[in-house]
Amino acid sequence: MAKLKNIYIFLIIFFFYLNIGALKSQVYFNIRESFDGSNTLEFCKDIMTVPDGYVIMGGFAGASNFQYHFGVLKLDNEGNTVLRKIFYSDSLRNVGLGRRNGCLNKNSASNSYYNVGLSRRFIDEGLGVLDEGIIAKFDTAFNLIWMKYFRDKSDPVDSSFFFEHAKILENDDLIIAGTLYKGNSSTSLLLKADSSGNELWRKYFESGSLNQGLNVIPTPDGGFALSCYKWVPQNNTSHNYLIKTDSLGNEQWRRFIGGLYKDDPLYLANSPDSTIVGAYAYSDYSPPPPSSNSYNRIAVVKYSLQGDLIYEKIYGESILHRRVSSITPDNQGSFVVSGYNKFYPPEGGNQYEGSLLKVDNNGDFVWYRQYRHPTVSVSDNYLEGVIHAPDGGFAAVGEIYGKHPDPVGQDIWVIKVDSMGCINFDDCWVGEKELPLPQNKTAMLRVHPNPAKDRIQLDFGPDELHLSKTLMLYNSFGQLRQTLKLEPGLSEANISGLPPGMYVGVVWCNEQQLGTFKFVAF
Repeated sequence: MAKLKNIYIFLIIFFFYLNIGALKSQVYFNIRESFDGSNTLEFCKDIMTVPDGYVIMGGFAGASNFQYHFGVLKLDNEGNTVLRKIFYSDSLRNVGLGRRNGCLNKNSASNSYYNVGLSRRFIDEGLGVLDEGIIAKFDTAFNLIWMKYFRDKSDPVDSSFFFEHAKILENDDLIIAGTLYKGNSSTSLLLKADSSGNELWRKYFESGSLNQGLNVIPTPDGGFALSCYKWVPQNNTSHNYLIKTDSLGNEQWRRFIGGLYKDDPLYLANSPDSTIVGAYAYSDYSPPPPSSNSYNRIAVVKYSLQGDLIYEKIYGESILHRRVSSITPDNQGSFVVSGYNKFYPPEGGNQYEGSLLKVDNNGDFVWYRQYRHPTVSVSDNYLEGVIHAPDGGFAAVGEIYGKHPDPVGQDIWVIKVDSMGCINFDDCWVGEKELPLPQNKTAMLRVHPNPAKDRIQLDFGPDELHLSKTLMLYNSFGQLRQTLKLEPGLSEANISGLPPGMYVGVVWCNEQQLGTFKFVAF
């Protein structure tokens, strides 16, 4: 028996340190960077993985003249800047690239990169402007090869042509979402171009007078899904509609998504089960004008290729100006949603913190975190784009709006978190970065024994013990391994089917999270 006990002790220690090592093998960083390095207003919404790190492409503007330029930052896997390129606009033209996450694309041969955006050219001796959509092509060192310009064919000067988002297709053609502004109206745009930047076709879509084409993805049937956004300023309302087209951009169906108030734009992602997934900020309430406020929660929807709603799930508490900025899949069939929301610290005031939400392919909640740069206490932190990282974690990019007494200035912000959304190993399970959606202040979750072999005992608070609950167990890489039903009064769970390792437990009741805990199974 003593020998068997020693073996158990060895296994406990072995699997504990094995899982600690797995988490520590993931890279963490939280950095503040700049394209220009001087007193400029910097912005970035797009991040891309490359074999030896990450590429960020965004823009900056002079703090005095607001002339827009764009730049490239390349980071190694540890978050160190290894390449910085700046492309200055001349006095007659402003250029902006990467208006949404996912605009930067690599072709199939991996020997060139593409991005889309907009160009504003001053004409008639500076008295007029010509706004054009642009496609830019770069080599592997991010030298600019060419830039192609697109405009409204019938009325180019009295209109604005913006490219918002693009995806590269298997044959290296590009499918582009954008907007045509003309007079007091705007129309959603879907445009296809070949790898040389030659236009193949364009289609327009609208619902009412004010529309934007924001996000596009190719679908497995050869068609496309286009996210469109419409708004009614006089009512302080806005809404999303999803359009599915065939391979030539002809509309097959459209679906209106969201509620009655001021929803935020819908961002799209391909799902491994050949469906369309989107995320947006759902508005619970927006006061009538002149207010422009809205109280929002995070929403995730899934549609079949035939337009059938598979699910729409809404997460968290309603917060003033909560925003969703992108959604990305991981390699396990789950999704991570980036964004930001107002945070009210105990000492008073308010500021914005970046956020990441992870849900599985069924839309079930996995984890939620909020982030800020470690040097700021009163400044605003915005996360715009997120991408799945090679080590199983996630990298995200956005901006810091520095306010006194913090370091001032509008700079680029880049974070790298692990598979559980933790900003560093010491912050992995506790602290303000782990915020359940929504929080239940009466939950008292403790687990014993820990480590455990066959069963665990959960200590619930007096308000939770009598409830019917669901226990979801995730491994250290965020994968759901077991779902258990806990009947009222039951606090013991059978874990005999779990492989040895470190696990996170999440307890739910009536679609609300009661709390979380961690333990080691052996």
